[in-house]
Amino acid sequence: RHFAVPWNAAALYITGTPMRPGNAALCLLILFSSPVLAEEAECSGSETRGYFRRHLLHWLTAFGTSYADSQYEDQVGYSNDPLLFADPPSIDRWVRNGLSRSPPTQNYVLEHRSRFGAALALGAAVLSNLGREHAGRGIADDVTGIAEVWFFDKGASGLVKNTVGRQRPEIEFIDDQDELTSMEKEDEESKRTNHQSFYSGATSRQFSLMSYADALVAGRVKSRPARVASLLGFYGYAAYVGYS
Repeated sequence: RHFAVPWNAAALYITGTPMRPGNAALCLLILFSSPVLAEEAECSGSETRGYFRRHLLHWLTAFGTSYADSQYEDQVGYSNDPLLFADPPSIDRWVRNGLSRSPPTQNYVLEHRSRFGAALALGAAVLSNLGREHAGRGIADDVTGIAEVWFFDKGASGLVKNTVGRQRPEIEFIDDQDELTSMEKEDEESKRTNHQSFYSGATSRQFSLMSYADALVAGRVKSRPARVASLLGFYGYAAYVGYS
């Protein structure tokens, strides 16, 4: 029961559609059919109230921020007078000339980076609790925390993107692209997402999730080699998404 709201909320954002009832039921069946979690499947009223006390403020903050972002997006939109970087700064041209890749790197992992990031965080939430007393309660809290981190970061990054109104490099240097017609250039400049470049939501999301996952492991794993592997693995994945 603890998993229903955060799991479906995460599915809604990751896939763009709510988790289908059959898939949700299957996930819950897998989670609660294990011997460790079966003992806690029947929660007492006090445990349920404790769960809501622990997470209510976090829910209000995370989902409230996400809702504020969606309302700002609908009612105001991106800034037409950028607060920062109104003109292409010299560092942008240096990065474009020295580090940019044409065409940009793309592969299966990057195309599904959100799902991979969520899967890594969920794996950390489950595995770091197995074998502990009240493992089911711990997993429920940690999975809920993943949803809270995800939605708060989504809302916070969206609000900054729209407030700052930073152009993407494709728009900054669109006059350098001789292969585009005037109409195609106007079409690119009119796209909403081309004015929401600062800061990178995809990178921020992965660093937020991986920081949370690493914190879960750090709090429950005492082995130094395992801690080093966790740190390098989680932050390495986030850095790879950011670099791409």
